[in-house]
Amino acid sequence: MGVAGILAGIGTAIASANGAFAGHPHLHYWFYGAAALLVLVAIIGGISGMTKGGHPAPRIVATRYGQSSTGTALHSHGYPVGRSGLILVNDGEPAYEIGVYPGKVSLGAYKLCFENTIRRLTKNDGEAQLSTWIERSKSEGILGNDLFHFMRENNIVNVTIPIRYKDSSEKWYRSVCHIERDVVHSRDGLVITSSYRGRAWKPKTHTA
Repeated sequence: MGVAGILAGIGTAIASANGAFAGHPHLHYWFYGAAALLVLVAIIGGISGMTKGGHPAPRIVATRYGQSSTGTALHSHGYPVGRSGLILVNDGEPAYEIGVYPGKVSLGAYKLCFENTIRRLTKNDGEAQLSTWIERSKSEGILGNDLFHFMRENNIVNVTIPIRYKDSSEKWYRSVCHIERDVVHSRDGLVITSSYRGRAWKPKTHTA
């Protein structure tokens, strides 16, 4: 049952109950408490259906770690040639302001830092890249081009990266990417997996 149907049913029940509960005020409290609970359930169900159902939405997927092969997108997406990073594609509606907010995630005792966001990405754009560097300390950093060897040398097994982005209606979404060090199942030693998590809050660090 949809949200509107549930609310209509509650309204009808309340109108009937006002007469049925006359002279029994304690029954009113129980009834209105149950009605409020149903309203909350209806709202949560509506949000869940919007994020996981057939509602058109962007769907960002991480495919690999390395350098983007989309040469024509290097300038438009704002990441430099020759730098490595997380490679993304979009399997849904156009996505905007794609990034990691804030731009650092834990990499063992270090930080994997993301230096750019992707302003816009559609299905037809192909690959886009979130370029990275590694923060070894507050005063020292190295390029993220050799992430596998850095993870191996520092005994880091995996890193989790939350990615947020919005649609054309300013609704925000989230995908979560995992980079795992695995020489058995990957030629370059890194296995990338990602999952779509649906609607999300607007990042606090996002000011646009």
